[in-house]
Amino acid sequence: MDGAKAILKTLSAKCRDCYRCVRICPVKAIGIKDNQAYVDAKRCILCGTCVRECPQHAKIYRNDIESAAELVQAGKVIASVAPSFSAVYGSRKGQRLPSALRRLGFFKVAETAEGAKVVAQQTTKIMNSSSSEMSVCTACPAVVNYVEKYCPEHLDKLFPVVSPMIAHARLLKKIYGPDVSVVFIGPCLAKKQEAERPAYHGDVDVVLTFSELNQWLARENILLEDCPPDNFDNSIMPGYAKLFPLPGGMLKTMGIAQDGTQREIMHLSGMDNVKLLFELGNAFNDLEIVEPMMCSEGCINGLGINPEINLFERRANLINYAAGKIDLPAADINSESESKPLTDRPEEEHEFDDVDDLDDLDLDLTAVLTSEENIGEDFSEEQINQVFAMMDKEDPESRLNCGACGYSSCREKAKAVLRGMAGIEMCIPYMRKLAEQRADKIMDSSPSGIVILDEALNILAMNASFCDYFICGKHLIGRNISYLLDAQNFEKVATGVKEYTSAIVSCYGREFHQLVYRLYEENQYVGIYTDVTGMLVTEAKMEELKTQTIKKAQELLEHQIKVAQTMAKFLGESTARSEELVERLMGTNES
Repeated sequence: MDGAKAILKTLSAKCRDCYRCVRICPVKAIGIKDNQAYVDAKRCILCGTCVRECPQHAKIYRNDIESAAELVQAGKVIASVAPSFSAVYGSRKGQRLPSALRRLGFFKVAETAEGAKVVAQQTTKIMNSSSSEMSVCTACPAVVNYVEKYCPEHLDKLFPVVSPMIAHARLLKKIYGPDVSVVFIGPCLAKKQEAERPAYHGDVDVVLTFSELNQWLARENILLEDCPPDNFDNSIMPGYAKLFPLPGGMLKTMGIAQDGTQREIMHLSGMDNVKLLFELGNAFNDLEIVEPMMCSEGCINGLGINPEINLFERRANLINYAAGKIDLPAADINSESESKPLTDRPEEEHEFDDVDDLDDLDLDLTAVLTSEENIGEDFSEEQINQVFAMMDKEDPESRLNCGACGYSSCREKAKAVLRGMAGIEMCIPYMRKLAEQRADKIMDSSPSGIVILDEALNILAMNASFCDYFICGKHLIGRNISYLLDAQNFEKVATGVKEYTSAIVSCYGREFHQLVYRLYEENQYVGIYTDVTGMLVTEAKMEELKTQTIKKAQELLEHQIKVAQTMAKFLGESTARSEELVERLMGTNES
């Protein structure tokens, strides 16, 4: 099941290698290659988190509007609308949705809540079976994907019942004939992959998110406000199944009360809670039934839902719709429309008065659960330690677990390196240390003498050339520069009399070109010395010396940036100092 490969992709032109998608992916299904993020279809559960969270909008999912439009043009197509539509559109627009879909060309428009009610009944039958050891509901395809990929040892805990989408599609084709096509419209990205499972081939022909539906309506210039209110073409009364998008909605439909105090009955939402559920171990056996949902707060918070509507407003919209608390202006109810008005199509008129009547249809509601290869690889300590050595993290204290690379710990990062989904260069502290070491090496090997002073003009650092020029050693670090040299030019810069000084100074029988300037952010001062003993220093020569000094400073920065590349913003003091060094020297040259 590598549906993610065809459904999710990264726009390379927009990807900025920020690691945010790596950081927020709950199963670490995103790797980095050639400074670009990619989705590993084998690991992806299609929860849609990366699409929602990418700040550059570089993650997109397959748009299936054209496929749906072609189906509608070719024959009879039924729209199966997920019950979360009421959360998306609210009462006024929601009542107009069936009319809008008919204008798009759909033959029938029905609520997926019909399938949800059937699923609830089937799950209840299995749960009440004396031999049943199952306890986990399977309405959420992302949860099913997670169990199949990451904890297949718990597959026997899942009720083998198809999702409401598949159940509804099979119900519709039983009622209207096998030649009709079904387009599911809902909030879930995982539904696209679920519809393409071989076991469900031919059930759902196309899956659209509500976002795609809105695009389609806009393309056809169909405004919900201009459509008359109308009913769905339901065959059964969904009842409480309209609450399926909310945590606990399935339990409510099954007639199970859950107020949070029952130990053996649970409903939960959010990936973190789903993970914790399957880490229960033996405590799992004490659970009678669990309703898990991958999206936090349920389907009303799915990827294909307009985030501009407040989450709690969405919840209220759905509850009001399920309870029948929808207020419509009298003009809407009494207006003439191309469809039957609400008053002529009472909710009570359905083909089946009770779900039990559906037994005659002989619906197959059995889910096909696949035990995939467990991709939570176990690597040996030796392998992990080898990666630690590559990142200079052999000492446990150097493993900061800072999360800057996108992984929760250095150990998880090492595993990602071993599976080929991460590179050593993603470790920001390691790259910073490497850049600092490179900068120190360049400074020490420079033929120019370099000294760095603090705000009190005490020596912080000096390179080997400076020590040679002025016959001193590193033991002078901490002493005032006046102990070694005339501090007049440093004082001029420190007091603000000059932004920088460029002069010829003499010391120990030698002449040096001295350039002094300030590092403002660090409040430090830099002196660079070039030996010009015996040279005729003309104005042109002075300009040449300044240019050479700037070039050396530029080389220092380029070496650091080459090592750190786009991580410069994380590199801290070393790079910041070097950047200002070059900027100040450039200003010197221009002046």
